[in-house]
Amino acid sequence: MQSIFNQIVKTDDIILVCDGPLTPELDSIIEKMAFVHPELHVIRLEKNCGLGTALNVGMRHCRYELVARMDSDDISRPDRCEKQLNMFLKNPELSIVSGTVEEFASSPDQVEAKRILPENQEDIVEFAKKRNPFKPTFGSVPAAMAGRDDIIEDILEGLDNAPGDPNRASVFVGARGTGKTVLMVRIAAMAEERGWIAVNVTSGKGLFEEIFVQISDKASHILDQDSLRRISGLSVAGLSVSFELTKEKSTWRSEMTKIISELNSNNVGLLITVDEINAGDEELKHLIDIFQHFVREERNVALLLAGLPSNVSSLLLDEKVSFIRRAFRHDMEAISITDVAYALKETVENAGRRIDDDALWMAAEMTEGFAFAIQLVGYHMWRQNPESEVICADDVERSVEFVKRDMKRAVIDTVMMEMTPKEKEFLKTMAGFEDDECSTLEISESMGISPNNGAHLRKRLIERGVITPAGRGKVRFAQSMMKEYLI
Repeated sequence: MQSIFNQIVKTDDIILVCDGPLTPELDSIIEKMAFVHPELHVIRLEKNCGLGTALNVGMRHCRYELVARMDSDDISRPDRCEKQLNMFLKNPELSIVSGTVEEFASSPDQVEAKRILPENQEDIVEFAKKRNPFKPTFGSVPAAMAGRDDIIEDILEGLDNAPGDPNRASVFVGARGTGKTVLMVRIAAMAEERGWIAVNVTSGKGLFEEIFVQISDKASHILDQDSLRRISGLSVAGLSVSFELTKEKSTWRSEMTKIISELNSNNVGLLITVDEINAGDEELKHLIDIFQHFVREERNVALLLAGLPSNVSSLLLDEKVSFIRRAFRHDMEAISITDVAYALKETVENAGRRIDDDALWMAAEMTEGFAFAIQLVGYHMWRQNPESEVICADDVERSVEFVKRDMKRAVIDTVMMEMTPKEKEFLKTMAGFEDDECSTLEISESMGISPNNGAHLRKRLIERGVITPAGRGKVRFAQSMMKEYLI
């Protein structure tokens, strides 16, 4: 950071994006830097979202047309920005300027390697082929999102409409790997492009405090200094709020009302997204209860929740939050194979390669419409022969075992760890049937249990998002490759 502060050509707009939680030592350094350098604006992401998402968030907070970027382990020479600005001034047709990278281990004076980046269109495209565009990491937004356009359109239309639109209170429900978190991150980013402040938190202790912190960071250019000082002095304990300096008492609702009023007076709405909702989270319940008051007061706010089916069901049973039962529910169902194919093809082609038709449909069908599997299949088929211009069917076939291994480690093993012995037995019995759609009665008979007990197991597994109803009395697996894993 010091190398940026020391640039010959200086700026009054430096954006630091903290991609997820940092160590106390780093937080302390950042706090000191922000105090000394008023031009530094710190943006904190609640969880690690990956480089692409972090860069996009940072770009949305930049005030000027030209943006210089640097990673946390980089050092910029004092004349870096000066030279790059001169290139733009001399060549108005330029869109991007880069430079040579010198790599060192311990001291910048001891250069160990020099990386010369491509300069012309042909070399850049060739270089891009070596970079895998697929992101099989939970919560990482893919280059092309498949099959959720209708949901995104509904939510964004709700944000564009006046307060009170039903899409402004929505719940995303699905098993692990169905894309709930990614969908909320994408919607939050698009909301920010529309001028909203988007706060993204995870259900759990410290929910209220995290919302305050993110509002302070993201709305620092909107809220006046008195409001920012007030937020920074807030201390949240349970459901009450106090001020460290004055010991004044207040409530979370009262303080949020003041913040929202100031945002709304500047024609800015507030979107709160809560991931991994937990029915036992008292702060979450209080947030939902307060949100309904904001809705009645016609404040420009929106609330998106996401969680596993069982957690959502438990929350909806709580009388304290009956309001959320009227929220629009979006079940993260399997994505159509056609939509999967479009997303795979778009991602591959935008990254400078092609995929032949046989390989494309083979890869799409392998995913079974499971959101996480789309990225996993794409990632492994890409890396089989990265130097080739075209991804072929052989590349997809060679990726099968890698995909199975990673699906088992990342999704299926975690799901099975949460199962009771009887639930595991139900699933293994179900996997033994030849047909994909199985009768609950036949499964119960094979297990030697009563139809009533079989129905209870069926209900619990549906709530977990592991199986899904398939017509009268029948069920099928909801998660990709689960049947093959159990056989």
